[in-house]
Amino acid sequence: MKNSLSQLRLFFSGYVQGVGFRSFIAKTVRNHPNVCGFTRNLDDGRVETVLEGEKEILNKIFEQIEKGCPGSTVENIKTLWGKKEQREFFQFTVY
Repeated sequence: MKNSLSQLRLFFSGYVQGVGFRSFIAKTVRNHPNVCGFTRNLDDGRVETVLEGEKEILNKIFEQIEKGCPGSTVENIKTLWGKKEQREFFQFTVY
């Protein structure tokens, strides 16, 4: 049975801007061609990432990115899960 489509919204705080963190996330996500969404810097210093795909794959991506990349320090991650009936995004974009 195919997994249902889920959405994972992540808010990373800590030293996550200006250190290649969004590029690290994009490279990780793009290794999973059926995952779409975006990542962007927020004015308050956090990085927001939204992922859509099968929940099992989203969990794998989260495990790969939760500690951050070299040069970053992830202090906190807020996670919001949702079920999607249809895709909102059709590619992965870095803003």
